[in-house]
Amino acid sequence: MRYWKPSAALGELISGYHLYGVHALHGQLHHDVFQPAWANLRFLLTPDSDWHVRIRTSGWQPVPHCALFGPSSHVTWSRGGSGVVVGIGLTPLGWARFNKEKAADWANRVGYCDALFGAKLAQFRSHLCEAVDDETVPSLLDAFLIPAMGIPTDLDTVVVTLDTALLDPDTVTVRALAARVGVSVRSLERLAERAFGFPPKLLLRRA
Repeated sequence: MRYWKPSAALGELISGYHLYGVHALHGQLHHDVFQPAWANLRFLLTPDSDWHVRIRTSGWQPVPHCALFGPSSHVTWSRGGSGVVVGIGLTPLGWARFNKEKAADWANRVGYCDALFGAKLAQFRSHLCEAVDDETVPSLLDAFLIPAMGIPTDLDTVVVTLDTALLDPDTVTVRALAARVGVSVRSLERLAERAFGFPPKLLLRRA
């Protein structure tokens, strides 16, 4: 397992990069579990790995070569053979900036997301597969993400304010949270679904 920080330009949008390599014995599967987290974009660099995941009581599903793991409130079970995965952790602000879809539509869900970079995902995966060594991975990820990050909008400000307010132990009710952000309860609900994936009440428990 390798971890890297993104470029400072991406600091509020990307929580980090990771590379996960598995060497399973012949004929055996490697089992793992992912704890609840914000969204991740993951690239499977070894297509013969036969990687599957399961969330809660759903059945096992194959993971696409370019996979969006939406924000989760439950553990995600994983099984697969030998292989290498490169991942990008998206903060709620990163989701709002890079993805036009609501995070709530991807809550506790894994799949291929056309709205996130479109056809460029498959093209970029081929560049990752051709990487000379692990140390070139973070610079490739930076070069892919920085041109796509766009410019700050008014949405950025309220997303960051909500993210910060969720870390305040004195903010324990939805009304107090809305007051901290400076919006109505209904607007808070829409904001939470758009960038965080869950209703405010669940976010308060999750924090």
